[in-house]
Amino acid sequence: MQNYNQAIQLDASFAEAYLNRADEYAAMGNPKAAIADFERAAQLFSQRGNQAEARLAQSRIADLKPPSTAVHRPSRVPVATNPKMALAMHLKQAGAKMYGTYWCSVCNWQREQFGEAAFRQITYVECDPKGANPQLHLCNQANISAYPTWEINGRLFSPGGYPLQELANLSGYQGPRNFGG
Repeated sequence: MQNYNQAIQLDASFAEAYLNRADEYAAMGNPKAAIADFERAAQLFSQRGNQAEARLAQSRIADLKPPSTAVHRPSRVPVATNPKMALAMHLKQAGAKMYGTYWCSVCNWQREQFGEAAFRQITYVECDPKGANPQLHLCNQANISAYPTWEINGRLFSPGGYPLQELANLSGYQGPRNFGG
């Protein structure tokens, strides 16, 4: 949280910092602060012409607002009680990394286990030079040769996807574990 606060102090137009801080507020159970940051992020993304990220921020606001009493909508689980988001935030705070490639089917399965919003919190390192934002130097430094490979608490785990329960165990996660199917 402190890093996002400092980033925003240095650059009040840093939309990504607002978006990430909003996710942290939501995970901590502060929907009011999360909504304010999501609104600011949506505004800044829109000003930059990045409509996809602006829509993402707006959708996150909808997830946090209580349903209207005038129109019946299915209830949504608030992010603060979403075990997948809580696990992802824990892994992020613990400095965990997932090394993978865009073409790796098991990497994509691992991403699906978290869901789009929660996986955005995971520190993902792309190891293929053709992938988005490749970081080959990090893959080489860690001697990564198969995907996905998780690094948790400074330890590399055998390549392959892990069920969320197992990632929780490996990382010492103590939060809710009803991750669903």
